[in-house]
Amino acid sequence: MSEAALLALIRWHPDAVALARRVDGTLLHAGLRRLEARGLLVRRPGSYRVTARGLAALDFERRLAALLLRLSPSTGRATCP
Repeated sequence: MSEAALLALIRWHPDAVALARRVDGTLLHAGLRRLEARGLLVRRPGSYRVTARGLAALDFERRLAALLLRLSPSTGRATCP
């Protein structure tokens, strides 16, 4: 699972139990540790919070995806020049 996808899930489901229902435990714990080490996530008792840096990373990913779709509207997939 990509970091952006995991950040988006955490933003929508900050409760640890709700998050664990949606993601495999092995992927979840490794991803959470990686995001926390990069400063994109803060652990709270029983929940998680996406930091301002994490929100900026999500915004960047969203804008990049929109740009790639706009560059290749006929197929809906990005192509390399």
